[in-house]
Amino acid sequence: AAARQGHRDAQVSIATQYYLGRGITQDYAKSAYWYRKAAVQGDVGAQYLLASQYEHGLGVAVDWREAVRWYARAGAQGDRAALLKAQALQAEHASR
Repeated sequence: AAARQGHRDAQVSIATQYYLGRGITQDYAKSAYWYRKAAVQGDVGAQYLLASQYEHGLGVAVDWREAVRWYARAGAQGDRAALLKAQALQAEHASR
């Protein structure tokens, strides 16, 4: 209920449960749905994990541009690992 009402921490919690299959059937699509909800609200961890799902095609189609976008948003909020991921993905795909 809290996740549906827009509570970011609850959205991250349910997304992680779906991602890991903890207490419920693993469902990467539902995980991506809930991570996106929290990511849009500025949750850095959710932005990073959503980017990872786009990078690896977990519950969403592989989309390196979308992955870069979410890694960069997390990076802009101080997540250095996310910033490095965004830069590495851009460099990898720019050379193709």
